[in-house]
Amino acid sequence: MIPDAASRGSYTARLRVTDPDNNRAFDQVTVNVDNGPPVPVITAPPPGTTWKVGDVINLSGSATDPEDGALLRMLALRYQQKLELLHEMLLRVEAA
Repeated sequence: MIPDAASRGSYTARLRVTDPDNNRAFDQVTVNVDNGPPVPVITAPPPGTTWKVGDVINLSGSATDPEDGALLRMLALRYQQKLELLHEMLLRVEAA
């Protein structure tokens, strides 16, 4: 298991399998992590944005990769939450 994929270095991943007849096999591979993680930036909503149940909140952002620069071909993000007021101070949040 790689302890922290964001940390550069060489890691050994090991696999051991056993079948129902107790036959076993082992293998390992060296994984070289030689690049840094992308750096995300949230541009909307701005910090401190307030909202109420039923409001539409537009999300936007970008990311830069230390080796490749700006990540221009990003996947579209679609996130939806259902908020339900259960009591004056209790909310149930469900991500869809």
